[in-house]
Amino acid sequence: MQAWPVQHPASFVIVTLAVFWIVVSLFVSYGGGWHVLARRFRFNSEFTGKVFRWQSAHMRSVARYHNCVSIGANLEGLYVAPFFPFRIAHPPLFIPWSEVSYTRKKIFFSQMFCFELGREHAIPFWVGKNLGEQLQQAAGIAWPAESLG
Repeated sequence: MQAWPVQHPASFVIVTLAVFWIVVSLFVSYGGGWHVLARRFRFNSEFTGKVFRWQSAHMRSVARYHNCVSIGANLEGLYVAPFFPFRIAHPPLFIPWSEVSYTRKKIFFSQMFCFELGREHAIPFWVGKNLGEQLQQAAGIAWPAESLG
């Protein structure tokens, strides 16, 4: 009697890829800090504010989100949500401005905004200068003061 993977090679490949996708998503969520933020800032409502789709960001040194997140801002806070296939272990987040600080930094030749999300854990969340400035405009007077450092 032949083993299941030999009898059903297409199903075996699909199951293997699905398990791989789940494991990688969990690793990125835990390693990048998304999981920690989701415990406090999971967002289950419809976001009302300016949203910028197909954006890139990174968290800590292991989580890189290339053109796969929507990032938004309004007077109340910062919204971050990955697109559907990337939602495993990455629920949408909404972080109030009282839980956000930021600095502008130059990394190699790029100007970046480095947000620290959540006062308790201060998870770094990096976006490009142009997006950071657009978020600042969308937040208006609620935008937090820039941190020193």
